[in-house]
Amino acid sequence: MEDIVHLNRTDARYPALLRKLHDAPKELWLRGNLGALALPGIAVVGTRRASPNGLQVARSYSRVFARAGAAVVSGLALGIDAAAHLGAIDENGVTIAVLGSGVDDDSIQPRTNFPIARRLLETNGLLISEDAPGTTPLPWHFPRRNRIIAALARVTVVIEAPQQSGALITAKFALEVGHDVYAVPSDVTRETARGSNKLIAFGAPPLLDPQELVATLFESVPRLAAPGTVRTPPHTPTEEKILAALAVGVLHVDDVTSATHLPAATVHAALAALELRGEVTALGNMQFSRAKS
Repeated sequence: MEDIVHLNRTDARYPALLRKLHDAPKELWLRGNLGALALPGIAVVGTRRASPNGLQVARSYSRVFARAGAAVVSGLALGIDAAAHLGAIDENGVTIAVLGSGVDDDSIQPRTNFPIARRLLETNGLLISEDAPGTTPLPWHFPRRNRIIAALARVTVVIEAPQQSGALITAKFALEVGHDVYAVPSDVTRETARGSNKLIAFGAPPLLDPQELVATLFESVPRLAAPGTVRTPPHTPTEEKILAALAVGVLHVDDVTSATHLPAATVHAALAALELRGEVTALGNMQFSRAKS
């Protein structure tokens, strides 16, 4: 099993976006690629009882977001959440699942989505929770889970949400921390879409084309300078070990972990940071190489 990282609010690795919450979690448990938190996040949320069209929209929009380099953030629930995570996985992209339980294998619910959690971890994704390993999900865990989803994502996209919906709670939290909320228009006769349609009636921009959101989001996110245009910051000892291991050529992330004798979560996070700086290239299927100069 991947290492579980425990953070508190005094840790430098604690997600800066969560500090915007007035009741930011005192503790977090993370499992997988911590580097996912450095990517601009787009939350994709909606009903567990989604229509086939809603599931298709969630999955296809999430493919576009992941392909563009965003982290798709959702809650690993049935319905829209599951489709969103799968869309990112389809593209070998990054997706973050915020849980209302522990991040260990035995605690993940619903069990029907456990294979999605496994695939997520295998494709540079991240599981995150404020509940300690071994914590089973309880009804009141999910509203507070939703504030973490909203805070981690620069934008929240609501797809098919009824009027009494956790997705609408997520949208409310997003607005409270100053993040944008979009809604995808749906069949006005569908009860499970009444809440998301009302968001549009109350002023949320309707999202008809995911590419438009991608263009808007990445225009507002500072671009990384092209290689060679700025002085590269010094490497950490961890990064030095990883770059030395990759000097032999293409390696699977497990081989990098073995060669460096570092924890898997540390390797994932450092690889993500090196990739963002243009020093490492992700080749798909968890294979990495040093970037060509």
